[in-house]
Amino acid sequence: MTSLPEEIAGYLNNGYSVAAEVPVSGDRLRCFVRIKPIPKPEVPREERRYLNSRYSMWEYWDFSFRRMVLRHGWEANEFDYDQYLTQDERLTTSGESDFAALLSKWISDNGLLRHIQDSECPE
Repeated sequence: MTSLPEEIAGYLNNGYSVAAEVPVSGDRLRCFVRIKPIPKPEVPREERRYLNSRYSMWEYWDFSFRRMVLRHGWEANEFDYDQYLTQDERLTTSGESDFAALLSKWISDNGLLRHIQDSECPE
């Protein structure tokens, strides 16, 4: 079972992206992990997908993970941050166990996750 903070699970289940800044080795580097929900086409759509539904969050969504390591200076040129990428990994999970495995691999502390608008993640 995935142990996401309730607030973060709510954001993901309502279709909002979340992100975390995670520690990275290297001088003047910053690392972000972004998680974006992707609706599964075979599940019927409702205005609020999970609330009062017989489907679970894992049946409604796949999740796209992106891990970015950026070198110093991207903050001044935020709209062209891709010029500053030193690493860029993308993976998609399709179930709770895959999600939990990738989450624990890329984010050491789930408490670091924030709504995408509340994070400094450039995406």
